[in-house]
Amino acid sequence: MTTNDFEKNAKKASAFSSAVSPSSKRRRRGRNDKMLDFSSFLCVALCCVFLASWAPTSAHAAAKAITWAYSAQTVTMLTTDTLTISWSNTHDVYYSTTGTCSGGTSKAASSSSGLYTTTSGQMGVGTHYFYCSIGTHCADGMYVTVNVTKGNSAILNPSDVSYTATDINGATKAADWNTDCSWGGTGSCGAGYCTDMSTKPKCDANQLKSPNVAATSIDSAEELAKYTAQTCTQADSTVDERCGATWLNTWMSAGRLGTGGAVAAYCNDKYLVIIGTGATGFTTNMADISQAPGGTYYPDGTTATDCVTSEVTVSSPKMETTAIPLKTGEYRYTLLDTALGSNNFDTFSGGAGDGNTKYLCDTDAEGCFGLPSWTGVGVSTTGQSIYPLYSNVVRITLDACEVDSCNEHVGQGGGQPHLHGDPFHASDTMCHYGPANYTDGTDGHPPVIGFAYDGPTIYGRYLSTSAPGFSDGLDDCGGHEHSADSTAYGGYHYHAQVISATTSSGNKGVNKNANTGKTYPAFTPGPYKCFRGDLSKRGDADYSYWSTNVPVQDTKPCNGMTHYWVKPGLSIPGAGTLAVTLATCDASAAPTNGAVGTCTSTLASGSTCQPTCNTGYTVSGTSSCYDGTLTAATCSASPCDASAAPANGAVGTCSSTLASGSTCQPTCNTGYTVSGTSSCTLGALTAATCSANPCDASAAPVNGAVGDCTSTLASGSTCQPTCNTGYTVSGTSSCLAGTLTAATCVGNPCDASAAPTNGAVGTCTSTLASGSTCQPTCNTGYTVSGTSSCTLGALTAATCSASPCDASAAPANGAVGTCTSTLASGSTCQPTCNTGYTVSGTSSCTLGALTAATCSANPCDASAAPVNGAVGDCTSTLASGSTCQPTCNTGYTVSGTSSCLAGTFTTAECSVAPSPPPPSPPPPAAAAVQAEMQLTGYSAAEFDDDKKTNFKTGMAKYLGVDSAAITITSVVDVTAGRRKLSAVDSVLKVEFTVEATTFSDTTALETKLVVTDVTTMKTELISAGLAVSNIVAPTTITALAPPPSPPPSPPPPASTSPLLSVVKLIAATAALAFFAC
Repeated sequence: MTTNDFEKNAKKASAFSSAVSPSSKRRRRGRNDKMLDFSSFLCVALCCVFLASWAPTSAHAAAKAITWAYSAQTVTMLTTDTLTISWSNTHDVYYSTTGTCSGGTSKAASSSSGLYTTTSGQMGVGTHYFYCSIGTHCADGMYVTVNVTKGNSAILNPSDVSYTATDINGATKAADWNTDCSWGGTGSCGAGYCTDMSTKPKCDANQLKSPNVAATSIDSAEELAKYTAQTCTQADSTVDERCGATWLNTWMSAGRLGTGGAVAAYCNDKYLVIIGTGATGFTTNMADISQAPGGTYYPDGTTATDCVTSEVTVSSPKMETTAIPLKTGEYRYTLLDTALGSNNFDTFSGGAGDGNTKYLCDTDAEGCFGLPSWTGVGVSTTGQSIYPLYSNVVRITLDACEVDSCNEHVGQGGGQPHLHGDPFHASDTMCHYGPANYTDGTDGHPPVIGFAYDGPTIYGRYLSTSAPGFSDGLDDCGGHEHSADSTAYGGYHYHAQVISATTSSGNKGVNKNANTGKTYPAFTPGPYKCFRGDLSKRGDADYSYWSTNVPVQDTKPCNGMTHYWVKPGLSIPGAGTLAVTLATCDASAAPTNGAVGTCTSTLASGSTCQPTCNTGYTVSGTSSCYDGTLTAATCSASPCDASAAPANGAVGTCSSTLASGSTCQPTCNTGYTVSGTSSCTLGALTAATCSANPCDASAAPVNGAVGDCTSTLASGSTCQPTCNTGYTVSGTSSCLAGTLTAATCVGNPCDASAAPTNGAVGTCTSTLASGSTCQPTCNTGYTVSGTSSCTLGALTAATCSASPCDASAAPANGAVGTCTSTLASGSTCQPTCNTGYTVSGTSSCTLGALTAATCSANPCDASAAPVNGAVGDCTSTLASGSTCQPTCNTGYTVSGTSSCLAGTFTTAECSVAPSPPPPSPPPPAAAAVQAEMQLTGYSAAEFDDDKKTNFKTGMAKYLGVDSAAITITSVVDVTAGRRKLSAVDSVLKVEFTVEATTFSDTTALETKLVVTDVTTMKTELISAGLAVSNIVAPTTITALAPPPSPPPSPPPPASTSPLLSVVKLIAATAALAFFAC
């Protein structure tokens, strides 16, 4: 079965219902107790979120009171004044900018002295709000109002400070008041973050009916007649004080004077039996519902979405019976030793989770509780079923926006409203009970509001710390037993209480997840987290609470019983005469300023009647009777709604409930004056208005006269000042709410749109303001004379004149001569030139463009030949800066070139050529290489000195050394002794040495001589003049070095190889021999 199907098919639930199966009577509470995600559900911001962490010392410690101290008069302040507010005890006090108990808050102070000092300059002029939020005291909602307006300049003493202290319902408290913690869920406080009246028009009341079931009314007398009496001995007050006639008639008639669906209550020999339709005992006021109303709404305009609850209630077509175990007797209830959330887990045959016969459990959030998941925990004295604070998926119903201000809802299946929390309301006109139902006043013990299915009685919430039993904390199950008197108030009993809750990630607020983690007050209906009674045992009988229904026979009344309660006008078949007779009341006296209405002189106990009031008066409620005591309704002068601000003003001290005969003072916006005060007479409001202030227009404008203007120009009116000659008025002077917009006298403008000769208009226009200037422009070559200006309509125009030239710069190699920096257009001047330079003409100016004369350098006559030489390429007109080249006779050398500079000639000279210096000797050789090679083409005899010279020249070029470094040491015929065919076949061997600067240089020589490029070597020898047909390059060479200096001491034994030592020795010996030659 789905969550929706369950509630659609479920009827009014009770723990013990005759002739109803467990599945049909386990009614799911509310939409969604397995929540639908109404993502489009409009919600308003959470109003009364607790701003301080709750840390109660007991489960109901939040019910403590708070005391404010203040004086009694409205304070008038300037921005320089200081405001001091004080309170008693230690509280966290917050300042609010909204006038409600949330929004725009900032912490004011937290101290036992309770002083908060500020200036109106910091707070701003207007009405300001302060309220208390502290876990060990009252829930959010108490705040004070401070009226601060512009007024006297005296700094106020703290004793002069005044403000009005109000409770959450707007009622003014007396000085040093103790406000009771009476949060009742009004639209402005509490869990007000859910949708309010804005969704009511979208809800369809027909959706609240069960399928195919009309909203029929039940005939209680007819239904009650079906409960036939049986033969049994009725339990009386000695078995259970709740069985006594006086007790039953006291409490079943309480709770809004016995109205509602409860029709009878009695004890038989086994149980306390409550019979009723389950209908609500009051009419819900939608304007006071801060949670989502019921029915259907259309978030996207077309798709229907189920709502949760509504002011419309539909009666069930059957009477329901609830059986409550007695304190003693065969079917008595017993208490468990502990008050833990795990109480009675074993009695839930379905285990943990969401479903019939299961207990509440959500390990991810709230936890697991020994309370039923799909049925209630008790019944109210008005016959309504009471369910846990939590939905079937362990969500607090307030968090899910599922209940109204009385903590009830109808559920998606229709039927009667059932409670999911404490049905308290501070107004005494709504919900199940209020402060008026406390028999000893709010300082007394709370009243009986219902009965828990496990046996104990359920009492309301505490309103005073001095009430009996307050100091005995409530256990986790939500109950206690007064230590002072174990028999008082039925021994162990439950209490409704205010707890601190935190919004979950699935809450239905406007901001959805943005509301997560917000603290708010929630209201338990009695049993909180568990049943204290043992559900598996009742006296000597072993009854399974979940699998066995109470037999119908066990709930029938006893024949002739005398201790019972029955709703006035009804009777219990077979019952005897009541042991107590409740007296009637005389309600025939009309209230002052009213009429008797439906009231009579014999108003039955437990009944109500409705007097009426004269025009201008409002009835306080209904007149009610209980056992001869009449509580008469009164007619009070109707208040007025003065909360509408006057046009161009603010409400000031006025409110929506201005008492008849009272006045209040609205304020006006800047520039407006209030006509008086607003007053209320029997509901008729005479409202003050705001009139626009006039202006003083008697001051003449500068350069003008007042004209028809006066000192009292009405708001919305105009007048016309006049202006002196040469001035024009800007318009009219006007007044708007005391603010004068004055006309001015403006100097007449000029027409400057005509362009000057040889120019253009530039920035000038046809309307150049008086006192202003503009800038015309001139054509190229012309200069503007200045700016055009306007003085009271007279234009002084600028002109364009031909531009002069700046001729003050001297030409290169010259002087300015007669030229100046302002050479007029069309004029000339004559610069001069330095010696050696000639001027080109004159400088001239044309419309700012200068044509400048230049100085040219003079040429030279270079036609004269130098001594011992000739003219070369020189001529008679050598230009300045140029050169030419004369030539010299044999044996003479020219000194350079001849040059000309500005007419001055510098000639080159011819001088005797010097002898060349002797060549520098080569550096001394430090090493040498020795080689031999063969040449084909010469014999030793033919290889004379010239041939040797040629050999050294060619070999030197090949080796890249000076020829002087080469020495031929031997020339020997290789073919001697053999017959030569011809001279060209002669072969000779040439031995030679090549000197090197250092011994390391011999490496390069060895490379070229041994690793020989034969072709290149032969080419170089032939180029040097040798006629050789073939050469055989050296195959070995010997590197020679000078003998080393004698060592100072014998060297250590050589570590090198023997072959290297021999090579070094041979090289040293050869070098010694060579250098010794």
